[in-house]
Order: sequence, then structure tokens, then C-alpha cells
Amino acid sequence: MRSRNHRAVSSILRLTVIAVSFWLTWSAVGLCQDFGDSGFTPDEAKFLQQMTPNTDQTLNQLRDPDPGTREGAANILGQLRDPHAVQPLIAALGDPSPSVRETAAWALGNIADVKAEEPLITALKDADAAVRKAAAQALGGLKDPRAVEPLIALLKDSYGMIRYRAAQSLGEIGDPRAVQALTPLLQDPAPAMQMAAATALGMIKNAEMPDLLISRLKDPDSFVRRAAAHTLATIGTPQAIAALTAGANPKDPTIVAGAYAFFIKKGDPETVKTLIDGLNQYGTEKMAADFERCGNNELREAGLNWMPPHVHLLQPAPRKTPGPRWGQGE
Repeated sequence: MRSRNHRAVSSILRLTVIAVSFWLTWSAVGLCQDFGDSGFTPDEAKFLQQMTPNTDQTLNQLRDPDPGTREGAANILGQLRDPHAVQPLIAALGDPSPSVRETAAWALGNIADVKAEEPLITALKDADAAVRKAAAQALGGLKDPRAVEPLIALLKDSYGMIRYRAAQSLGEIGDPRAVQALTPLLQDPAPAMQMAAATALGMIKNAEMPDLLISRLKDPDSFVRRAAAHTLATIGTPQAIAALTAGANPKDPTIVAGAYAFFIKKGDPETVKTLIDGLNQYGTEKMAADFERCGNNELREAGLNWMPPHVHLLQPAPRKTPGPRWGQGE
């Protein structure tokens, strides 16, 4: 009897651990709900399916009197990415609670349905700053040109975080109409705003980039210098390449770090040490992974050495495009 009870308790504990683990993973990365090939037993799979929120249940919670419940429902609907939730979430953009409106805007951006475009543009004028920011972020993900002019107008918002997000979203949309509005921001008093503008201009890939961007390579803020270098490398005009080459200073790896893919492709042995210094000062997981795979032994070793103290517990997603290769050409 004791053995049977022990097995029963162990089974319950196992299911509980699986459920908790599932919830944590699902909420973090939107785990697929198809358990058929997951390796769970049929009973475990059935249990998990019962524990998984569904759209109909969550839509009912979106009408709950409690604002916290409605906010949580909007969050879950964004994670589920069910197109049937789009219209109720659009309605939630008019919720009395700013937190619900903000989460609804985020959820609509996560679902990425074009029907949400106009309501999200309207939300750019919401009285709450967090709602305006969430709407701007969602519109950047939708990449619809209709949002360009409203986002340009948002560059004059009184809140810096909203101007920053508007600049990022304009870069994600990639419409050349934003160039004229973004260029003056390269001289914005806030370094973060300069960096956002430089990055956005690079994403738009407008070859007629002003000399002002090249002058940002000498900005006192290292973030701005790196963003400017990255943008110039993306543009790739002879003028931009000449500016990057001239800015490759062994005593300051900032520019080389910002345009590291360009310098890897160029394959100049004299930049190897500066690239490694740039990785050690400004490295990211992607940068280290690119070093590891680029085909240069010294950079490969540097990338491998950088990883252990910096890498996150969750492994990065598989690369969709190949990284830069040493000496492949500009």
C-alpha cells in the first residue's frame, strides 16, 4: 500500500512540476501547444492541455470587472496570438484602465494583424504615455506605411521614451519619408536619441546619408559612435566605407565594435586585436557567436572565451542567416 501511495504521490508531483515548468516556459516564449510529439505521456499531455489557457476562456476574462484580470487576459491573448482575439483587443484599447490599454496595444502588436493598424494609430494619441509607447512599438512590428506620418509626429512627444520608440519603429518600417525627420535627431541632446536615430536611418538604408552621420563617429558618447558606425556599414557607400576605415583606431575599439561585421568581411589582419578589444568592451552574444563562426582562429578563440561569463541560461534562437566570414569582401 505504501509503495502504491508513494507512486501516486510521485505521479502527482511529476505532473505538478511539468505544469509549473510549462507555465514558466510558455509565458516566457509562447510555447507551442501541440503536445503530440513532446515526449509526454498521454495522461501528462491531456493534463497540460487542460491547464493551457484558450481564447474563449480568456476573452471572458477580458470583460471582468477587475482591471488586473482584464490586463492579465490581454497579456495571455497576446501570447496565444489567436486572430479571433483581435477585435476584442481593439475594443480594449478604449478600456478605462491605462494598464489594460497598454497591454492590449502590446498584444495587438504581438498578433500582428493588419486590422489593428488604424486603431493603434489612434492609440498614439492616448492620454497615457505608456499606451502611446506600446502602440508605437506595435506599429513598428506591423511595418505598415500608413503609420509613418503619425510616428513622425510622435517624434515631438514630450516623453523621451516615446520619441525613442517612435524612431525605432520608423526604422523597422523602413520608409524613406522618415529620413528627413530622423536626421536632425542625430544632434539631439540625449545620446540615446542620437543612437536611435542613427540605427533607424541605417535600417532605412538611404544612400543619401548626410555628412552629419559621419561626424557622429567622433561623438563623446560611445553608444552614439557605435550606432553611427553600424549605420554607415549598413549603408555601404564609398563615403561611408572610407569614414569607417579611417575611424578604425586601435586605441578606441568603439567604431570597429559598432561595424564589426564590416571589418570581419574586410579581413584586415591589423584589425584583429581591435575587434577582440571591441568584443571584450561592448560584446553581445550575437557578436561573440559571429566571431566564433567567422573563420578567423583568433576571433574564434576570443568568441569562445567571451561566452562562459556572459552567456544567458536560455540559448539564443538558431541563426536564420549566416554571419560575416573573414575576408569575404565588403
